[in-house]
Amino acid sequence: MSGYVYDVSGSPIAKASVSIEALNIITLTDPSGSFQFPSVAPGEHVLNVSAIGYEKHTKNITVHVGQECKMTCVCHENMVTLEQVTVTAEKREDMLQDVPLAVSAISAKKIQDYRIWSVKDLTSIAPNLYVVNGGSDQPLYAIRGIFPSSLDPSVAVYIDGVLQYDAGTAMSQFYDAERIEVLRGPQGTLYGRNAMAGVINVITKKPGNRTTGFAETSFGNYNAQRYTAGIKTPIVNNKLFTGFSASYNKTGGYFTNTFDNSRFDKIHSYGGNLYLRYLPSDKWSFTLNGKAQQSSNAGAFPYATNAQIALENPYKTSQNATGEERRNFYNASLTAQHYGRYFDVTSISAYQYVNRFIHNGYWDGDWTTYDVFGLKYFGTPKDNYSTTITQEFRLSSPADSKSPLKWTAGAFYMNHPDKENGIMVMGADAAILLQDPYAPYELHTPSKLDNSGLALFGQATYSITPKLDITAGVRYDWETKILHTRTDKIKEGFPVTPVMPSTRMNGKYRAFSPKLNMAYKLTPEALLYATYSKGFRAGGLNKRTFDPDYYTYDPEYSNNFEIGAKTTWFDNRMTANLTAFYIDWQDMQVTAFARSSASITIQNAGNATSKGVEFELAARPFKGMQVDYNLGYTHGRYSRLISPDQTTGMEKDLKGNQLIMQPAVTSMLAIQYSHPLFRRFEGMVRGEWNYLGKQYFDLENTIKQDPYSLFNLRAGVTSRNVDLVFWARNIFNEKYLSYTYSSGSKMAMIGIPATYGITLTGKF
Repeated sequence: MSGYVYDVSGSPIAKASVSIEALNIITLTDPSGSFQFPSVAPGEHVLNVSAIGYEKHTKNITVHVGQECKMTCVCHENMVTLEQVTVTAEKREDMLQDVPLAVSAISAKKIQDYRIWSVKDLTSIAPNLYVVNGGSDQPLYAIRGIFPSSLDPSVAVYIDGVLQYDAGTAMSQFYDAERIEVLRGPQGTLYGRNAMAGVINVITKKPGNRTTGFAETSFGNYNAQRYTAGIKTPIVNNKLFTGFSASYNKTGGYFTNTFDNSRFDKIHSYGGNLYLRYLPSDKWSFTLNGKAQQSSNAGAFPYATNAQIALENPYKTSQNATGEERRNFYNASLTAQHYGRYFDVTSISAYQYVNRFIHNGYWDGDWTTYDVFGLKYFGTPKDNYSTTITQEFRLSSPADSKSPLKWTAGAFYMNHPDKENGIMVMGADAAILLQDPYAPYELHTPSKLDNSGLALFGQATYSITPKLDITAGVRYDWETKILHTRTDKIKEGFPVTPVMPSTRMNGKYRAFSPKLNMAYKLTPEALLYATYSKGFRAGGLNKRTFDPDYYTYDPEYSNNFEIGAKTTWFDNRMTANLTAFYIDWQDMQVTAFARSSASITIQNAGNATSKGVEFELAARPFKGMQVDYNLGYTHGRYSRLISPDQTTGMEKDLKGNQLIMQPAVTSMLAIQYSHPLFRRFEGMVRGEWNYLGKQYFDLENTIKQDPYSLFNLRAGVTSRNVDLVFWARNIFNEKYLSYTYSSGSKMAMIGIPATYGITLTGKF
């Protein structure tokens, strides 16, 4: 394959990056604008051309056996047309507007524009996506009202093709990302376990033939500091590439602990990412990837004792016990791909290790200055860890297939052993406040969990006509969980008292998850589609209950119906996408009070329905102006929910209540304008309005957050090699509840206050 890259005036563009991502090949244009790939697997591909100062150019190409493919690519100057985005939402390269499902793609440029530094910054970036920030480094996700009641997610998170097992074992910081894809609705036929509500797919930038690098430093109020840097370079052109990036983040704490007048939630985190890619031929590619992250949080849970106190005394907590949460994360993966005559093969092998430990004290569990109860781990980090081994093996139709049938089939295996040595500390004040005559004492609960699973999946798309496609898929899951646990009461001067003897809990879960989709290309700029899919989230085990009736809970399921339209207007100056959905959610896993044992457990306690609409708009009305708008509306209600009352022991009928942890509306409007200043510098100003509708935090719908708005601002000077940008978030210092919890120990947390800072970036 060979070709030339020009601008609209006919001048060649040198050092433009030309790539075929699906084949993992990248090259650069020479001073005459020409490029060449000596050997390319035949078939249909998506060619991406990008150059600094120009819009990304994307082109569908067909390579035939024994024939040279020649082409000319014309790139428009930046800020004229919309950025074209390629996604891999269906495990193959497609143009975003050609994918018949509800998927939002956040490109590297938009990651920078929105200032997305961590997963906590993703709320409203895609319609009906809400990230619950309850403290610590373990955010939970809700999409379309589907929210998990445990660390087991209902939204599967993938980073460079590797499944992140749960909220406690996932990387949370973003840097050097190529794009983030948010897929809404069940994605089980092509993705791993627990993709019941959707998938967040993070793709890191890959090295190629061009040596590139960057360094970025940011300073802000609350002693915020962030440093990131990276370099990518070829070792052998067209054969061997490497890349490395790293990040350091620090904040001095947003909350004050009035107990000792200290900053409470100081955070430090380090991270690194190492890539090594080898392309021995046009038919083979190997990618070795290593990631590491270490975080330290001196006040993981800056809670007040209830929502009213949190709002009346913002950014204050009062805790007599503090402990520093430390978490170490390591991940290694090997991706091998082969492009064959009859089918393509992909193998992704991954190993992940995470430990979590409370250093120098313990967590306050009553959120007061009283010594009532708290939580800590005993032993060392080696006694509180988890490992995750995953293996995905996938076959797909060959790239050069002329058949109207395109298919993918594969298998997925997972093994996740988890060890935790937890201690519930009952303080001296529990004797009076909780009327516990045995206090003070400790409850030791060592536990070992082994979770293994196997899934077979497949999906096929048949083009009935050039305009009409039908897609059918299915997934079958086998999953097993085995938990060994016990609880002992430890009091100084007294013998050890068993509270719960050594117990083995077992859970076995099976699920059949089908999908059916029809897509009709009304015009080259308009796509209509309709989808039915079944969602599944595995059941689990309650490790801290003493009642055998509540040891296990069953899977939950959903039936999902969706229709949508994707349209492009005015020569790619505007895209407008509309989606409507209906979800029937069955056997919901709900955190509720267990009458017989006076403990909080996860139970299959109800059903619900969720329905709504989603709208996405991107437009460039004139040169230099970019407008992005996302709107999501969710009407989610419990159709059956009986919950025991902790105080009376009676049952409460909560039918008709709104689903928790999902704002009725998520809305994000972003307007950005750039204008040339001098030489190659541009001035830029950007404003964002994030509106979140009414939401409830408890099943009873007694704790709510009324609608509120957050306003963000960015302004600065940018160029090819240097950017200097001022940013401010929540500029009007809106005070809102970000998390509350009413079952058992009541507490509440207020959202992050107004923050501002400056970022300097250098790149080559």
